[in-house]
Amino acid sequence: MSYIFETVTGSTGDLGFHFNGQFALKNYNVEIVNGNRLKVVSTQNENFSLLEAEISEVEINGMVYSDPSAAQIALTSLVHSSAEPIILMKEQYLQLAAAIQTSDRGKIMPDTPVPSGGWQPGWYTPGLFENEDPGTNYPNQNNLKAKKGFFTKFLFNGSNWDFIEYEFPQASNNITRWEDLTFPETGYLQTIFQASFYELPQGVTAQSTDIPGVSDKWIPLDYLRLGNIVITILYPQLQVGLLLSNGTTQNTSTWRRTDFIPLELNDSISYNLQTVSGNSAIFLYDVNKVFLRSLLPNTLAHQIFTGTWVNTFSDAKFIRVHTLDNTHPNYQALTFNLTITRKSDFIKLKENVESNNTKFTQFDPLIDQTKTFPYANLESGLVLNTGANQASTQWRRSDYIAIKKNDIVNYTVQTIQPNNTLFLYDANKVFLRALFPNTSAGWQLMTGSWINTYDDAKFVRVHTLSETHPNYQVIAYNLNVINKGDVPNLQNSTTINATDIAALKQVDLEMKLADLLISRDEQIAKIEAGDYGVIVNGNDFVTGTQTERLKDAIAFIKKMGKGVLELTKDTITDSFVWSMSEALTMPSNFTLLIRDGVTLRKQDGIFDNLLRNDGIVPNPAAPYGRVSALNKNENIHIILEDTAYINDLDVPKNAPHPITGGTPVDWHRDYFGWRGITLLFANCKNYCVKGGNFNKGRMWMISNESGCENFVYDAIDFRTAISNGDGIDMRMGCKNFIIKNITGVVVDDLVAMTCLNNSYELDLPMQAGGQFYRQNDTYQPTIENGIIYNIEGMSVNHLCIVLVSGTGTKINNIRIGKLNQVPSIAPTMSPINSVLEVFTGYYQPYSSMGAMTNIYVNDVTNRKSPWGALRLDVPIKDSHFNKLNSISTIPTVSYSSHYVAGDNVFLTNVKQDATP
Repeated sequence: MSYIFETVTGSTGDLGFHFNGQFALKNYNVEIVNGNRLKVVSTQNENFSLLEAEISEVEINGMVYSDPSAAQIALTSLVHSSAEPIILMKEQYLQLAAAIQTSDRGKIMPDTPVPSGGWQPGWYTPGLFENEDPGTNYPNQNNLKAKKGFFTKFLFNGSNWDFIEYEFPQASNNITRWEDLTFPETGYLQTIFQASFYELPQGVTAQSTDIPGVSDKWIPLDYLRLGNIVITILYPQLQVGLLLSNGTTQNTSTWRRTDFIPLELNDSISYNLQTVSGNSAIFLYDVNKVFLRSLLPNTLAHQIFTGTWVNTFSDAKFIRVHTLDNTHPNYQALTFNLTITRKSDFIKLKENVESNNTKFTQFDPLIDQTKTFPYANLESGLVLNTGANQASTQWRRSDYIAIKKNDIVNYTVQTIQPNNTLFLYDANKVFLRALFPNTSAGWQLMTGSWINTYDDAKFVRVHTLSETHPNYQVIAYNLNVINKGDVPNLQNSTTINATDIAALKQVDLEMKLADLLISRDEQIAKIEAGDYGVIVNGNDFVTGTQTERLKDAIAFIKKMGKGVLELTKDTITDSFVWSMSEALTMPSNFTLLIRDGVTLRKQDGIFDNLLRNDGIVPNPAAPYGRVSALNKNENIHIILEDTAYINDLDVPKNAPHPITGGTPVDWHRDYFGWRGITLLFANCKNYCVKGGNFNKGRMWMISNESGCENFVYDAIDFRTAISNGDGIDMRMGCKNFIIKNITGVVVDDLVAMTCLNNSYELDLPMQAGGQFYRQNDTYQPTIENGIIYNIEGMSVNHLCIVLVSGTGTKINNIRIGKLNQVPSIAPTMSPINSVLEVFTGYYQPYSSMGAMTNIYVNDVTNRKSPWGALRLDVPIKDSHFNKLNSISTIPTVSYSSHYVAGDNVFLTNVKQDATP
């Protein structure tokens, strides 16, 4: 059988090729298998190959090759393009462009000349629109037009120009600002209120209390919302009266209530109000203002409700709230607040493109998606064993929750005999079966995790007793569904649309970092096979000091484009130790391979990193302060064999303090800034460090910061003997990382995630990019998407710490598993904290709720730390800590004096075993 590959002629030749007569995109690589077979593999999904066949079976533009290498070269030029082409409809293209081409390049005029470097991709605003039709011509933008009366933006994607335009609302008279109206006003008239256009119809009279966006007297006009809409309801605008449990009103002078306020899906409602026992706080209505459900029930004599609620109900089109008047006997002084934030149309457009726009084919995401269903969002009522609903104020039930095969449902609910717990339905929401019957004579707590193994089950529902039920007991209610990630099946697709692109950007960490997660030995085999470029031995360069020779070797590798620096015994000095007098700066596409028995270390008495990526550019005027630039690096690998070492130094620099002067002091610990870190990465992507030993750290041995992403640390042992001697640190601006199989004995933290945002710049900052976040930084002030697994050893402070503090900082989506304290490897060490601490403060403002979210921890063992396996110090949200144990008399979990209870946080399987 022959497999025929042919060139596509014409304008689409750069995009695709013909395979057996069918058009395919140039998104493939060609591999040689078993010496004489060709394999054509997708660049988007390494698990999909177009074919694997004998070389004699493959015809390339009419030729059959006998030399596999020649065939590989010819076929690669036909099926591969580094541009990774995609095919989109114009509307899809414009929506994607609106979402991802966010750079605003400013205003241009018809005579604006082409810049010397050409037009940069992004949005341009035409500054002149003199007539309605055909509009003002812009010759340098491919003769695009800007029309009077239209909002217009030009988009340059790097090669072509396109545009969007929206017609401004037309008025029969002048549009008056809301602030300039004189009430009462009678329509017809139009006004601008909070960046929105509204119309008062003919004959309708509005008072100053009829707020646009709240009162339905004002009709919103069709327009493009350029910014988020914020609607604030003031206390004087409230009506007299309260809302009953069925959503109707009751007049009473000791309550105040809102009118019907229009509500959209995903609107964010911030509230601060007060109710009394038996009353809910929020009431939802459908499009016809028919009552649907109430939220935030009050179970106390009086209660103040404050927080933020996001509308996830698609049927909720209006909202009302009420609050006590200051004449109510239970009234407490509070500042009433009700604010509704509605996202701009541009933001909605971006989110639609990135998620589930109905114009695109829907694919399952590649990563696990955890969806939590709070108690406050449950409906009133229970589910019968037939799957039908039954009204009851003493039960709460979920809506239909979409599931697919292998999804996981985690639940903690309370039922009574003979009710089941989970109810399954098919794709049409027809009842299939019920699971986990309550066989207890009375109430029973039902808790567990269930995996969907049914092909036909497409929806699940649960229910639980309400707090009004006579058998109700206070429980840690929980309902979350983990939608397991899956690879979209692109095997039969010749085009990739916007949903594919969005999904491929959400690849699970293990898939995203697949190339970096291969074992060290596999990586060494690939190095030796030439996959990482030329191999340059340190002994290949013989002129100068050891430092000069290795710098020359790295400079040569940089010229080659990629390569490996291999360190073996130095044949010039006849030593297994390579000692550096200044930092080695690593370029992109660089690999360092340190063989068994070899040590790379700092010279005694110097003050500099041993290794850092060369995008870190120190400031000559302040060499220990914030750097001049952090240029992007990528594809750096540091590989150590079992008995290879990276060491700091034995004797630190001793000199007057670089800022304050005075008596000479040792320059070590974290008082002297980032230059004392042994190995430093900043603004670096796609890198790894594997194997070997890191010893003698005078402060942190490894730090990652300021835009580092997609990195792996594996199978490393650390030994430090001085205060502040950390193993691995992740700082502000890190994401997508895996740290696993780490051992050692350190005098601070073995693994640390510390997202700090100082309010001032230090003279000697511990981050090369500076101690505080700047709005023009290319990264966010966050640490997110990390896995920490199998950490074993001893530390004076923690095996792992998660620390967030300072303005705007966040830590999100961190998974930690198997932290094991082993006192036998350091019997004289006396830990002073906990094995794991989730922490805030640290000389900065305490973080607030929402700064630390989605922290999942499993299997932490304490044997000696006085604060136990886990210490909690920060308000956490949507997190779970499981399998915590203290094999000692020390309590397993401890709390700081300023600990604030978390939101949707669970501690399960917490044990204390005093028998070692």
